[in-house]
Amino acid sequence: YDAMEGWLRQEKPDALFHLAVASQPTGRENEGWVVNYEWTSELAWIAKVLDFQFVFTSTVMVYFWLMR
Repeated sequence: YDAMEGWLRQEKPDALFHLAVASQPTGRENEGWVVNYEWTSELAWIAKVLDFQFVFTSTVMVYFWLMR
């Protein structure tokens, strides 16, 4: 959290797009949960605190909705 918030404070974005995939596998246990929930919820909170737009999308959900 601290690293993400520090970087975003430094960069001062107008918006952040989170595409729900790590650029490289992290090797962490429960990587899908970490990427799609933990990182996402932390980034959403930081966006609220720093007052910038946050857009999240997940190819898993797009696939799910297309298949419905």
